[in-house]
Amino acid sequence: MQLKFSLSARQLLRLLLAGVVLLAAAGTAVQVAKYGFQYREGWTRLWNLDREYNLPSLFSTLLLAGCAVLLRAIAQRAAAMGDRWLYSWRLLSLIFAGLALDEWFSIHEILIIPDLAKWANLPGFLKQIWVIPAAILVTLGAWKFWPFWRHLPPKLRGRSLIAGVTYVSGALLMEMVGGIYSEIDGQQNLTYALLTVVEEVAEMLGTTLFFWALLVHLGSWSGQLSIALELGDRPMQP
Repeated sequence: MQLKFSLSARQLLRLLLAGVVLLAAAGTAVQVAKYGFQYREGWTRLWNLDREYNLPSLFSTLLLAGCAVLLRAIAQRAAAMGDRWLYSWRLLSLIFAGLALDEWFSIHEILIIPDLAKWANLPGFLKQIWVIPAAILVTLGAWKFWPFWRHLPPKLRGRSLIAGVTYVSGALLMEMVGGIYSEIDGQQNLTYALLTVVEEVAEMLGTTLFFWALLVHLGSWSGQLSIALELGDRPMQP
């Protein structure tokens, strides 16, 4: 027996956006309950956008991993066609796989060294010191992928630009804004908590838009993406 489930890229986009809205609403409610009503039950951590190993971080990790998978699929087709940008697609796939790992394990937080920032007398927007190497890597990445981006199909080029700007605005710019505010009034307050909500939602929204853009790009070749799942212990047929 075959089970067939059909879902268009636009329908999937709507579902993902609904997920972002749900997580944003829940994350905001959790912070309001925490700082406005002193409600700090353990279950609220499950929805806290400023914490790891919970539903928002799982959602973001799966989105980034999904982008890595789609980029790998595009790279495979590029290899079959002898596309000159094959290695750019492969490198992007590796980058998104790394971002997925970082999202789940928060590897970048190793670079958050308050004493170093204080010793270097860094301004507030650089208080989260990891933004310095991150900004350098984003700049180098933009320079490296500029020729590649210019040769993308117009729709994918525009959508990827919007997605990238949205993601970086959350990951870097809002982190800097939060650093400035925390230097003035600390981090244990509702305003700072809501800034982190905006930061995480921007990241999820940017990743969602890029995931959708890649799906549409794949669909422009064949009109559908097929995934085979073999159930049971019988060997798969060639």
